[in-house]
Amino acid sequence: MASTVARLDDGLGRCVAIEVVGYQFPDIHDERWDANWLIVQLDVSDGTRRWSRRDPAILTFELESLVDGLKSLAARESTQFRWHGLEPCLAIDAETHGARHDLRVRLAHEFAPPDVDPINDPAIVEFGLDEGAVVAFADALNGYLVAFPIRT
Repeated sequence: MASTVARLDDGLGRCVAIEVVGYQFPDIHDERWDANWLIVQLDVSDGTRRWSRRDPAILTFELESLVDGLKSLAARESTQFRWHGLEPCLAIDAETHGARHDLRVRLAHEFAPPDVDPINDPAIVEFGLDEGAVVAFADALNGYLVAFPIRT
């Protein structure tokens, strides 16, 4: 398992920590969809609320796409990046403005805070990050692909 939790943190009370804890179906290896669902532990603070969730929420190949997009953004190969998986519970939008990368993490459905309508009132947690923070987040996420590679 990866040893570093993938974390976005502004140092001012907003934090999104993503940890992949395993495959949803560890014994299935030969079916593209079921073999690749990952269980995600999510810990969030949006500056006023804190919540945690655990859910099979992302596919290995979706995680690979997220890592690739973040690395491209950090390397300035692109100035905008939009990512979401098949499950609507997690989405990330990013734009580059000079030396700063603005990331918006959207948390809905299974990852929404407990005090909102999880479908119609998603939580948005925003971060202004430097290149190093984006690379560190992407590298930590990539560690989960090493621990839980894409299967068939």
